Amino acid sequence: MEGIVCVHCGANNSSIYKQFSNEIIKLTKCEKCDNFVDEYVETEYSIIVIDMLLLRKEALRHVLFNSNLKVAWKLIVLYILCDAYEKMASQKHFWNKSYKSDIFINELELNFYFMCIKSFLEYFIFATLTVVILYHSQEKGAKRDNKAL
Repeated sequence: MEGIVCVHCGANNSSIYKQFSNEIIKLTKCEKCDNFVDEYVETEYSIIVIDMLLLRKEALRHVLFNSNLKVAWKLIVLYILCDAYEKMASQKHFWNKSYKSDIFINELELNFYFMCIKSFLEYFIFATLTVVILYHSQEKGAKRDNKAL
């Protein structure tokens, strides 16, 4: 399973778009479902991440099969840091304690590191399950297509 994958039906295609000049591209239509192969190539990465969080299959296929993941790593790290901060800030019992400033700051920092680890593990499990399920559904779709031929 290599190459370009249609984000709608999962079929292999030869290209996402045809480039006529530096600024002009034309999206390619899928040979199987007649939709654009991957319209996410024209979308801001923050919108793609929002669609991924909403579990839109097209966005997940775009990131897994058709995109360069360099920008995704930066957004994943940002997501983990924000999630860890939110988890730490929501612990009301932690904020009710009164400590000397240096002890409190050390405990706060340690708690933030634990929340980062927790957020990373949660995200890793979620991403791994998503990739495995999407890969297996892609494989089953390819086997079904081969049997139909």
